[in-house]
Formats: sequence, C-alpha cells, structure tokens
Amino acid sequence: MNNIFKQLSDYGFHDTIISSIEGNGLILKLNFDNGVYLLSQLGKETFLSKPIQMILKIRSDFTSFENAFEIRKFGRKVKYLDYTTFLKYFKEKGFGISMVYYNNFNNSILFDGGIEKKNIIFTVEGITQVTICEV
Repeated sequence: MNNIFKQLSDYGFHDTIISSIEGNGLILKLNFDNGVYLLSQLGKETFLSKPIQMILKIRSDFTSFENAFEIRKFGRKVKYLDYTTFLKYFKEKGFGISMVYYNNFNNSILFDGGIEKKNIIFTVEGITQVTICEV
C-alpha cells in the first residue's frame, strides 16, 4: 500500500476545516486547528483529534509549492483561481472539507469543499511525502 494513501486513510477529513496554510519552498503545511477525525479499525469516525498539521513535501521539479496547486471555484461557471486569490477567500473563514481524495497516478491530493458559500476544490500535485502530526 502506498505510504501517502496509508497516512491519509488513518484520518477522517469530512466536516473538518483547514484553518490556515503555510508554505515555504517545496513544503506546504495545512493547519487543522480543530483537529480531524480519528478512525476506528472499521474506518468509522470516532472523535476529533487535537490540533494537527499536515505537511506535504512537493517534488523538486516544481519551482515552489504554489506551482503544485490547481484551484477551481464552482458556480454558474468553473473559474480557475490563482493561489493569491484563494488565500484572500481563505483568510476569512478557513476551508471546510467535504471530502479528500488521493490519486496515486500523479501523487496528488484533492480537497473538495468550500469557503462560506463558495464551492471550491483544490489539488496539490507532485507530493512525495505526507506527515500528519499534532501541533
């Protein structure tokens, strides 16, 4: 089993919030100040963890973590957002997660959710390592 998939499959992200994003070079940190769900052995959500941070390391063929993002806002039309615009939306309320998907083909994680009434999905590509730890 892929190590990234294994890391992600230990947690439930539905109805959790990414409260802030930090990035530097090829490292991206997603902060969950209210925690994420810990899963039972049967894969059922049990209770929220303490605050955690998800650290994503990005492949070196990307020049920075911003280049590994693809962000789309859904409304009457699909609109692609740049990272700076995304952060403007994000800073006010955080990003509420509906679902998290992992794609082994291009080592990407898709975060499906939104900010207030804006339906947004964002994908981070080229992930080489995921670390999830309490803050």
